[in-house]
Amino acid sequence: YAEKITDILRIYIANEFGIMATRQTTHEFLHQIQASQAEDSPLYAHREHLGTCLEQVDLIKFARFTPDQNTITTIESAVTSFINESRQKEED
Repeated sequence: YAEKITDILRIYIANEFGIMATRQTTHEFLHQIQASQAEDSPLYAHREHLGTCLEQVDLIKFARFTPDQNTITTIESAVTSFINESRQKEED
């Protein structure tokens, strides 16, 4: 479930911000945000939360970490908040 949530996040970022997030490691993705996004960009503003979310999913995928319900809820909330806030900013 967590992997699917972050797949949605990466596809959304690729479509909305033109960053090939689906083909980058978490480290590469976060570095690109830091280097290429303006400080008022939703990606830049949420980079720490997005990083934490993606790093947690990396643990689940690659280290076979079994997340508890709180971890899943935190990941889902971070992704949902980012998408809602970035869409809201675009509409303003």
